[in-house]
Order: sequence, then C-alpha cells, then structure tokens
Amino acid sequence: MLKSERLVLRDFESHDGAAMLAVESDQETVRYQSFEPRTAGDCDTYIARDLRGRGDDRTCFDLAVTLAENGRFVGRVGLDIKLPEASLGELWFILDRSLWGQGLMPEAVRLLVTFGFQEKGLHRVFLECDPRNRGAIRLAEKLGFVREGQLRAHAFIKGESCDSLFFGVLATEW
Repeated sequence: MLKSERLVLRDFESHDGAAMLAVESDQETVRYQSFEPRTAGDCDTYIARDLRGRGDDRTCFDLAVTLAENGRFVGRVGLDIKLPEASLGELWFILDRSLWGQGLMPEAVRLLVTFGFQEKGLHRVFLECDPRNRGAIRLAEKLGFVREGQLRAHAFIKGESCDSLFFGVLATEW
C-alpha cells in the first residue's frame, strides 16, 4: 500500500469489480487505452487474474487508486517490471473522467514510480501512449519524463493503426 495526502494505492480486492466498471466502461475514459470499454465480466476477470498473479516473485504492480478520505476507487496505476535483469519498468494509468484535471494521477504516478526506483531498484521507467493523448503527454512532461521517440504505425488498436509515443525517466533523474 502506498499513500499520499489525497490517495491510497492498494492491491485490488475481489469486490472492486463494480467500481472498476464505473471507470473503465466509459468510452471517453478508455479512448486511448488498448481495450474497449469493459463489461462487468471483463472487470471481474481482470481482478481475478490480478489476484492469482501475486506472489513472492511479483513483477507486476497493478494497483487500485482510491481516495484517502473515503476509500472510493477512482482508477488504477500500474508498473510492470519488464526486464528484471535490466531493472526496466513500464508504467500505465487510468482515472475516472470526472476527476481529470485535479492532479490526482500525477500524484499516483509519483508514488508508484518512487516505489519502483526505491523499493524495486529500477534503473528506468517508461510509458507508451498514443500521440493524440494530450493528458498522458502532459502528465509525463509534468513529472520529468523525457520524450524518447515515436514509432510510426506501431500498434493496431480498436481497428486502426496507431503511432506510439515513448517517454522515459531514469532513477538518476527522479
């Protein structure tokens, strides 16, 4: 569990499906995600898979973002240690659209990236986003991630070929 003044990042619990559905079934919220709006079954399956994937050798930290004041589930943030031998982690995030623009996701990402560098000994964290996703780009820049490049027609998402924009930050820069 990771905490800030406004947020608590915690492991998913089996009852989080309905709250996840409220966030990830919204078309606009998932516009630049690799998945379509989720169904209740999708959310339950996702959480069940996450619960099964925890262990002593855990390399993926997909966490519920909740409000510290009332425990409300408002999104998720994740860090996947892609290459443990290279200390490389990939970051992702999604937030309830009604809370966009309040600085909550930069706060959540800051907590998780700090955890990755300090507790997991990562050397580098990167994120990949659609170049049209202005919110993700602003978040990366706000937190000091460096734009590292753009791959043309790198992904095929939701029926279209999409570019991928990459940002990264090194432990020495954090």
